[in-house]
Amino acid sequence: MKRTIIALILFLCGSLHFPAFAEDALDIAILEYPPYEYTVNGEFHGVSVRLVEAVFQRIEQPIKLQVLPWSRALKFMKEGRIDGLIEVLVVPERLAYMDFSQIVLMEERITLFVVEDSPITFDGDLTALSQFHFGGRQDFSYGTIFDKAIADKVIKRLSIDVEFDTLLLKLCTGDIDILIGEKDTIHYASSRIKVLQNTSIKRCKNIKRLSPIIQTTSAYMAFSKVNRLTHVRDSFDEALSEMKRDGSYEKIIEAWWRESSL
Repeated sequence: MKRTIIALILFLCGSLHFPAFAEDALDIAILEYPPYEYTVNGEFHGVSVRLVEAVFQRIEQPIKLQVLPWSRALKFMKEGRIDGLIEVLVVPERLAYMDFSQIVLMEERITLFVVEDSPITFDGDLTALSQFHFGGRQDFSYGTIFDKAIADKVIKRLSIDVEFDTLLLKLCTGDIDILIGEKDTIHYASSRIKVLQNTSIKRCKNIKRLSPIIQTTSAYMAFSKVNRLTHVRDSFDEALSEMKRDGSYEKIIEAWWRESSL
């Protein structure tokens, strides 16, 4: 009888999922999404990566970073195979499986890109661009304005891909007319264009961004609901708020941009 009870207790303990404690490193995923999060020769870079590392260091919570394609990262968040995801926009369907930080991590400025000699102009009205072929990343949200334009079929032709470089190549070689992305991506895109110009069979043109921006969107740190990490999320929010109050948040951002422009 005692053996049966002990076996039952061990089974129940093994079945339960206990919250992570500080000594357990959290598995945090990033996307190749410069300038916010990306890798260079296997090392993690980006202004959002630096901010998130500083927050977790402040709350003494170890983390392990890994790179995942965006669609796979969303799937792993649903399943609890990763603990968190950096730089996520809040959309209704994600609320079912993500616990979002309540404090904005970064503001993104959603922008349109075209090739340098394109006659396309933008006055803020996406309906005027409905005849053009757009490109965007798979399972991405680009804010409520662009997402609604897709849902309402204002934008009728949209090519999607998991890789930014693939979309960039399609733009610079003329396979798509307009690429949607984040305003500061242009710094990364310019260096990638030079590589593509040397490796692409088709001629690859330089690109430019159109003004005005479509929308400023708020991006957050998100945690997997399956892994029950609201206590970590709350500590993360408290530390991030403190960093914004004491000025260290701005100092990290300023230092990163200063270093990345060298």
